[in-house]
Amino acid sequence: MSRLGAYSGTAGDALRYHKGQPFSTYDMDNGPSPENCALRYLGAWWYNDCHHSNLFAMYFAGEYNDEMFAKGMVWFEWRGMLYAFKDMKMMIRPKSCSC
Repeated sequence: MSRLGAYSGTAGDALRYHKGQPFSTYDMDNGPSPENCALRYLGAWWYNDCHHSNLFAMYFAGEYNDEMFAKGMVWFEWRGMLYAFKDMKMMIRPKSCSC
């Protein structure tokens, strides 16, 4: 994630932590962490050490327990690492857009 505009909203900026990080997958670990974060947290992402958000992870239906800590689709700054979202929408636009 090489560029990231200013954050606005009420959920907290869980992307800023990932700015400047290369994209990693379970079979192509490009992150700075000594562990393979994509493999451990079950999703490809711009991992730092490891994540504050992970929108390409799995959805866990039902009770979310300590064994699944941070392995779901999480947004740390809003709901923490023990809440997995069912779905997520990433909306990306050019910085110059006056939408």
